[in-house]
Amino acid sequence: MIAKKVPMRSIRKSDFGALVEYLTDRQGKHERIGNVWATNCQSEGWQVAITEVLNTQAQNTRSKADKTYHVIVSFRADEQPDGATLKSIEGRICEGLGYDNHQRICVVHHDTDNLHFHIAINKIHPTRYTIRDPYNDHWTLGILCTRLEQEYHLQGDNHQVGKTGSQDRAADMERQAGVQSLLGWIQRECAEQLKSARSWGELHTMLGCNGLELREKGNGLVITNGAGIGVKASSVAKELSKTSLVRRLGNFQPADVTKIRHGRQYEARPVRFRVDTTKLFRRYTSDMEAAATACKTEGAAATERRNLHIESARKIAQHKRDAVKIINCSRMSKKVLYGAINRTLRNARFKRLKGDASQNGWPSRANISALHGPTG
Repeated sequence: MIAKKVPMRSIRKSDFGALVEYLTDRQGKHERIGNVWATNCQSEGWQVAITEVLNTQAQNTRSKADKTYHVIVSFRADEQPDGATLKSIEGRICEGLGYDNHQRICVVHHDTDNLHFHIAINKIHPTRYTIRDPYNDHWTLGILCTRLEQEYHLQGDNHQVGKTGSQDRAADMERQAGVQSLLGWIQRECAEQLKSARSWGELHTMLGCNGLELREKGNGLVITNGAGIGVKASSVAKELSKTSLVRRLGNFQPADVTKIRHGRQYEARPVRFRVDTTKLFRRYTSDMEAAATACKTEGAAATERRNLHIESARKIAQHKRDAVKIINCSRMSKKVLYGAINRTLRNARFKRLKGDASQNGWPSRANISALHGPTG
């Protein structure tokens, strides 16, 4: 049995309701959703329980952190615990994390070879409205899994944490996308060489020969490739943490930019598998470039069509204004007619921009500027 927290990278995207709706979406598969139950909610139905959770989360206005805790619990392929066992395991895990009194919704999935269930937990306490964020929860989950495996006679898994969070994410990227990460590339290509450096200058030189730079950030060090991608030095190897390097090399010394020589550099190339994927990756890259070019061409054509439409609407509006000038009527009547012409022009612009948005996404800054530009 394996229990893993799913972190939310962007706080603004955290949404308890959206998470539960995604977990309960059958996605056209009749076998995907199993049992669904809510705990510590007034309603037993998960649809109404979502509203209860959102109302509870709204009571905490001080915390800016993620208010939803998402856990996945997965079993071996040949293990099929019954519903009572799954509920018991879910309760024990939440109790061990300190969420036994918190509102939560559990969804069982059968759409993979491994039976698994998701727990969406409200981190806000239902009565005190305080937020709870367990410390070192990966250790806690490992201990809980070991105990539950013994108690329910499940097959044991290795729950020792051998990688940091960034190492796990890099490994997931390489496994899912098939493209080497910066962290993995450094570990495979030059980590051993970096660990043998005898001075800060030698370390900076070695990094420069691999197109890398070492910088201070906060209380630690980061290794960057000069193109906006960086990793913590301690994630590459424990010997490269700031504490270890300062103990071995003395106080940190920044690199002398004038002496750095850039040699080879990290590129997002395919990970080396047993099967040669070079040709497949080259085809993928070519298809992506062709799609980007086609998208750019179509965007330019859409912009041209929009500009022509707006220019035509402006000419029609100008003709109408010229006609109003020669009409023999009062000044107030002409003012009303001019206002109607301007409204018609604004509506024509808005309809055109709205059509562009429905086809190509939200309007660009250029579109917005055209929408709010002068009407004359």
